[in-house]
Amino acid sequence: MNVRLDGGLMSAVDVHAYLINVPSSPHNAQTALAVWARISQKINDEVHAANAAHPRRHASRAGLIAAIDPLTTDGLLAAVPLGKGSPAAIKVYLRLAVRYGLSTRQGLGAFVGAANRDVGLD
Repeated sequence: MNVRLDGGLMSAVDVHAYLINVPSSPHNAQTALAVWARISQKINDEVHAANAAHPRRHASRAGLIAAIDPLTTDGLLAAVPLGKGSPAAIKVYLRLAVRYGLSTRQGLGAFVGAANRDVGLD
């Protein structure tokens, strides 16, 4: 999957594996949800900063996400770490992970590949 990052850079990431939430799965829901919580908080911080800098523009979470992909919603994005992500939502999730310093462009493969703990297709 090719992911367009901020600044127009592209990164290829292998997200072919599906997450299956069973006891034998390497997926750790608590870890995945902790990563999502960090991304979600950073979205809130970015929206808050934008509203503080330009109060009349009324930035929102939905607007921030839609600026990356207009068909991806906050709910679709939240499903990614649970293994229920669409390709579009995964791309937004990975772009935000790099934007907020949870991964680097070069480290996206490891971010996704760490037992597929953070990203899954449905």
